[in-house]
Amino acid sequence: MVKATTEKKAQATKVAAAKTATPKKSSGSQQKRRYEQAPAAVQLDEIIAKNLGSPALKRLARRAGCTRINNGCFRELRKFARRFIEKELRKANALRELGRRQTLTLSDVVLASRFGRTKIL
Repeated sequence: MVKATTEKKAQATKVAAAKTATPKKSSGSQQKRRYEQAPAAVQLDEIIAKNLGSPALKRLARRAGCTRINNGCFRELRKFARRFIEKELRKANALRELGRRQTLTLSDVVLASRFGRTKIL
């Protein structure tokens, strides 16, 4: 009986010590943060699906002169937009590499759109 109570007390002190113990913090040079990123294709698909919803595509179609748009068109329009954005980003990335920089700037994107025009179809 006495042995059982001492075991319970020992276990209670271990639990209390574990709750009050603070973990050691390592310096910034020892601990590196690594963020897992999804492949770029997955991220681009999510961005296009999120930002190019049906209402946005309808507004673009209305600006182009369409009065009605079929539901089957939205998927194809998103595919088309994805291909166009990928081509433009490749050209802008080539300009970034040519300038030996790691940051893609606005001027890279503008110049990429002015250079060889992307074939629409």
